[in-house]
Amino acid sequence: TTPNLSPGSTDFTTIANIGQTTPSNTWTVGSVTFTSAANPTAFRSHFYFRFESSLQTHNGLAESAWIDNVIITIS
Repeated sequence: TTPNLSPGSTDFTTIANIGQTTPSNTWTVGSVTFTSAANPTAFRSHFYFRFESSLQTHNGLAESAWIDNVIITIS
């Protein structure tokens, strides 16, 4: 089925909060590992993932985030 894409949807489970703890305009690197044994409903024949953020606007300029190199490996 198509997941409920609304913010806070119960169709998604938060697995990590990768917040920026460094000054602005710097790279933030994150890595998340979880297993199907500990999260039996995470990996199905069709699964979805998404990123949520709390970006804000300051003086008319919107904050931005770029996501690079997402790797999903199931073993």
